[in-house]
Amino acid sequence: MDFIQRVLFLLSFPLICALALSCKGKMSVKTSPLGCDPANPSCEELADGALPDAESAFELSRLGIAGDGIISSSEGAENYDSPLFKLTLPEGFNLYVSDIKESTSASPSSLSLSGDEECQSEDTYKKRSLPTWGEFPRKEGFYEFCYKVVNQAAETLATKKSSPILIDVTNPDLAFIPAITTGIPTRINARVKEKFVKEVAWVQKNGPGILTIVDSETTDPTISADKAGIYTLLLMVKDVAGNQSQIEVSFIWRPDAPVFSGLYLSGPAADGAINGSEANSDEQPYTLSGSNFQSLRFSSYIEKKASELNCEALSSYPHENIPGVATIPKDGTFSLCVKLIGQDGVVTFGAGQEFIRSTKAPVVNAVTFTHEAADGAINALDATIPSDVLEIATDGAGEARYSIVSSATPCDGSLTYGMLPKATNASLKIEGTYKVCIQVADAYGNITFAQSDPLLVDLTPPVLGPIALIQDAADGLISEGEDVTNEDIVTATVGP
Repeated sequence: MDFIQRVLFLLSFPLICALALSCKGKMSVKTSPLGCDPANPSCEELADGALPDAESAFELSRLGIAGDGIISSSEGAENYDSPLFKLTLPEGFNLYVSDIKESTSASPSSLSLSGDEECQSEDTYKKRSLPTWGEFPRKEGFYEFCYKVVNQAAETLATKKSSPILIDVTNPDLAFIPAITTGIPTRINARVKEKFVKEVAWVQKNGPGILTIVDSETTDPTISADKAGIYTLLLMVKDVAGNQSQIEVSFIWRPDAPVFSGLYLSGPAADGAINGSEANSDEQPYTLSGSNFQSLRFSSYIEKKASELNCEALSSYPHENIPGVATIPKDGTFSLCVKLIGQDGVVTFGAGQEFIRSTKAPVVNAVTFTHEAADGAINALDATIPSDVLEIATDGAGEARYSIVSSATPCDGSLTYGMLPKATNASLKIEGTYKVCIQVADAYGNITFAQSDPLLVDLTPPVLGPIALIQDAADGLISEGEDVTNEDIVTATVGP
């Protein structure tokens, strides 16, 4: 290159650089959206020349019926192949997706991204496309999946978890509520089977007067009326997915109706339980509180919690008085219904508090001396070491307590029981033959007694008395012929 050519090249260099920079802005990267139809207007390509930043990009967008993060019963009837997510990636980038799993951290108030820690395992990724609605379970709950983005160099650019989707494709299940007859403000307990209740509303549908509904946005409002007569209430429940259910409830206001205040645990069930020592008693486990009734009828004991009872729907009330606990047929959780009958046969129902009947006492399978007492004896040296003297093996949960007594003393409830004894226990400072009584009690008051084998306490060391030669060695010599005998040649005394 001659001098003139060199000068011309140097003068044109800035222009070449400018053109190069201008071209750079027009270079494009072909993009391809994953998880939705490219013809769909909701699919957006990356801007020309844009490369996603791993920290802020590669986030999924929810589509269609999953747009709000919730799929309801009306939405769930749509096409099972409907895409639920969108992710747009540059050409050559690969997407790997895990199986769908139920989320343990999401809640109706938080449908945002959860932690990505569990997405790090390489064994997680088995699919290459985003799931459609048909791949999600139909069980009510929150669901999510992991995904990762890999570039052309097989480098993982992002590992993330999808935002959770709440699937709730069933309407709230409302249990039937029988007609309620009362003359005082009465709380109604509605049983609603629904994980994610959003709205509850009680409204008056009709009736001769005006109902007062306290806590009308809860499942247990208190209701009263200003005029006697028959009213109809409407209970409406909506879940977070927008699914709705409603039922009608008949409410009969009778100021002269019997008043049920409560059926309270008392007597042997005052502590909420009937144990084995109480199970055969004729005592009544309840005390009734009520007024304005002329007669009473009681059901038999029902193996349900009080909140699960439907006393109005119960057909049999065979008892005039509260039945004794001996009529309860087996262990379990029980309640009782009462029917209060007033003037003109008007009836009010009530349910008693539940209690537990548990009659199986703990079982002591083994009692074993251990540590210094392992040989069944405590000597002077053993008595200076603060180690446990025994261990026990039991069936059934229970607390064990212990008492050291003489070997002839019965093990029963008349003794005072305390902590597990040690070899240094004050009760073992006097020589003699003892045993350890054991009391094991469960949470319901069932008690089992057991005892150890005899335990010898001997704290006095032996005393060695005089030693004397006898028989052929009495003269202090063993001569020829005496060495073949098999006789004792020494005697000694040991005391005390």
